[in-house]
Amino acid sequence: MGDFLAETKILGFYQRPYSIGTSSTITSTLVMVLIFYVFGLSKDQYIEKSNKLLAFSIFTVIILGSGTGYALLLMFIVYKIGPFKGKISAICSFSTMFFIYYLIFVLDIGSLDGLDKISAFYLEFLYDFKATQIEDVIYTLKSAPNQFYIGRTFEDAKDLVIWSDFAWLNLFECTGYVGLYLTVLIFIFKTNRYNYIPILVFLIGAIHYGAIYSLPGQLLGGYFMSTKFKNNEMLNNL
Repeated sequence: MGDFLAETKILGFYQRPYSIGTSSTITSTLVMVLIFYVFGLSKDQYIEKSNKLLAFSIFTVIILGSGTGYALLLMFIVYKIGPFKGKISAICSFSTMFFIYYLIFVLDIGSLDGLDKISAFYLEFLYDFKATQIEDVIYTLKSAPNQFYIGRTFEDAKDLVIWSDFAWLNLFECTGYVGLYLTVLIFIFKTNRYNYIPILVFLIGAIHYGAIYSLPGQLLGGYFMSTKFKNNEMLNNL
């Protein structure tokens, strides 16, 4: 436990919280799903959208210290600016992206203690690590017939993939192309113009830990996929 705490300290003393998602990444994704919907997509007049609430929500994502949360937060900023709304918005959006790129890859602010999640070194490591994970799964699935279609054959219950840091790869490993195809179909048929943003945020977040498959994520995801909307507002009888 001591080594674990040492690895997750920030600035030498700050231990990032995990909260309801049991993981900083999952909790960050859950918060960002709500931020995108409430402050980005929804036009429901009954939902509070104060600047104070937005600031508090963004602060929550920041203190969680998740790289996935930071990436989703950056996407939200660009989304709010609206790169396709006009020339000025496009310039502001691309300027923001360039500024972030400059901070990370030129100034290398991630080298400062506590900012390693946005360092160029960490991003390069993450890319190589994910590529290795994909290669390992492909190698495993090739070891037996039909595993690419129906998923890996687990000879021991201890080998079951229950929790890992690449949700979509885990899904493919366990269910193969068939399971992945059915999952994609479900999302396609359950997604509409009123809920596609929060669902898309869930899907992007699952490139790391699968927030949508956590208990709070299932409740929130199920809500967005089952609730009926009218004019981008939730029907009052639901």
